[in-house]
Amino acid sequence: MTIKVKLSFEEYYKCMYEMGYRRFYFLLYGIGFFRLLSVLLHFFIPASNFPFADLFVFIVFISIPTFFRRILKKSFESNKLLQKAYSYDFHEEYTAISGENFQSKILWSDYFQIKETKNFILLYQSNQVANFIPKEAIANQLDNFKALAKAKCSKVKFR
Repeated sequence: MTIKVKLSFEEYYKCMYEMGYRRFYFLLYGIGFFRLLSVLLHFFIPASNFPFADLFVFIVFISIPTFFRRILKKSFESNKLLQKAYSYDFHEEYTAISGENFQSKILWSDYFQIKETKNFILLYQSNQVANFIPKEAIANQLDNFKALAKAKCSKVKFR
């Protein structure tokens, strides 16, 4: 089974958002950061000198998604491999990933986890590093892929 992929920035952003930004602990860190900044502002700057401290902190907090997008844009533009077309060949023993100037083989047993999100199939090599395949690219072969992955990988989470 062969899948051809060429990611756009929007797909990359959507995947990174699904992998990290939507996680519950990210929300907790954000709220904690918001409260810490608010307390520090009130401690170091009296309310009479800066009456809109909480509003300022709130504006900083809601601008985080904009900064997140900007950081991901720079990351995507600097990683030329992400911008090129590549293919996944799923075999009984391994997955072969090849692109214009690289090739790799990963045994099914070497995957840390295989996970399905709303828009992607994530092939985790560790708990923080994953290859991702847009579901649109694998749509007509998704059932075959799921059956192969369940048979070959010990840690699989499909919807």
